[in-house]
Amino acid sequence: MPARFVRTFLMIVLCSGLSACRTTVPAPVTGTGAREVVAKYFEALALQEWDLAYAQLHIDTQKRLNRAAFERGARAYRNKIGFPLGKVTVRSCDEEGDKAVARVILSDVSGSMKHRYHEGAFLHQSANGWGLVLPGDFGQP
Repeated sequence: MPARFVRTFLMIVLCSGLSACRTTVPAPVTGTGAREVVAKYFEALALQEWDLAYAQLHIDTQKRLNRAAFERGARAYRNKIGFPLGKVTVRSCDEEGDKAVARVILSDVSGSMKHRYHEGAFLHQSANGWGLVLPGDFGQP
């Protein structure tokens, strides 16, 4: 009986030691609002709701790009795509601290495979929440 007790005790100690060595990778942060901001922004672009799209921009981007300049750039951006925007699909939105990167697919109203445009979006979180950061050449040919 003491031998069985010793074996059981050693088995418990070994199993405990193995589970203590296991490292866990924290799950990616999601659901803090970044995905929703990206969806609102691109849906507003599709509907040409410039005020709503502009409201989704990070405060630093708004300081750099006034509302009128944004609308000109947004119209040029839509023209560059080459088909009328209809459907917005946010494929992913990876957040790390106060930064996030989203991958978006824009398509026409039918969602046709022929008319698809893949886009990436960068976001930064401030005291006001998440906002898109547009590149310095936004809307330029």
